[in-house]
Amino acid sequence: MRILSAEFAASAVKDAGFPKDRLPEVALIGRSNVGKSSLINVFTGRKIAKTSSTPGKTRTVNFYRINNAFYLVDLPGLGYAKVSATEKKSWERMIGDYFKDRLDKGLLKGALIILDPRREAGETEASLYNWAASLGIQAVTVFTKSDKLSRGKLSSGIAKIKRAVPAGASITFSSLTGEGRDALGKKIRELLKEG
Repeated sequence: MRILSAEFAASAVKDAGFPKDRLPEVALIGRSNVGKSSLINVFTGRKIAKTSSTPGKTRTVNFYRINNAFYLVDLPGLGYAKVSATEKKSWERMIGDYFKDRLDKGLLKGALIILDPRREAGETEASLYNWAASLGIQAVTVFTKSDKLSRGKLSSGIAKIKRAVPAGASITFSSLTGEGRDALGKKIRELLKEG
């Protein structure tokens, strides 16, 4: 996918602040610190998403307009332990409201479930797949940080995760080397077409 334009478009906690132009959307969801913002920057070739080494920095629903044709939507990371139970509930409610609003409007075409192959998949990851399936959302798994592991360890890490969760269609991605950028573009195109 050729990226001609990419820009930060909106940040919101409620549907009143979501974009109103009815462009199709692909959501990015995963645990905190799996590299969602870095993925957006490398995929678009522009530093439009704020990155941080501190987990839990994304606390709103962030919309990035790509080619004036669709949005990548970065959702708050799940499973981050160093926020209060009240804030976690607030994030979960925000994410639930986002999915409900965008599905009701027919705008959400699919989700990229972002996983770090260095970490085991658990209940949080399994719930993402179950949630997507229950809502009828097409999901593609993106294994980020592929440059952090040897090929052998990467393969075994991915295999272990796939035994734990229904990862289905997947690609590996590195924000350092750009590996997987073209494959990601192809998957996003498929989600937009089929969703």
